[in-house]
Amino acid sequence: MSEADEQAEDEYSAEEPQLIKERDQAHKAKMLLGNEMVKDALEDMRANYVAALLAARVDDDEGIKGVKMLLAQLDTFEKHFEQMIQTGKLADKRLQVIAQIRERAVDGVSWFGGEMSPGERV
Repeated sequence: MSEADEQAEDEYSAEEPQLIKERDQAHKAKMLLGNEMVKDALEDMRANYVAALLAARVDDDEGIKGVKMLLAQLDTFEKHFEQMIQTGKLADKRLQVIAQIRERAVDGVSWFGGEMSPGERV
């Protein structure tokens, strides 16, 4: 392995553990949100909160505010895992790009298709 290859590998090696962690978390988040029991629980909670909101007296400001807060927290909970999934997709794409760059460096081909000069960094 040439010095340029080692430098390129070192450059990308620093970010790989975090990218792998994000990709793995995305997989777990997707499994969680895809679990039928979790989906049913979230749907039941939402339905119960909406029913409580509709059943609240018009002058029950505190009760209405509390139920709205519960609905917002439920949305926040789901969005947290959806964001993890999106972050993991981006991390996976980045890991694929790093693998392609390394593969091209080993083959001696620059990212843009030409031959690499001896000191070129990828």
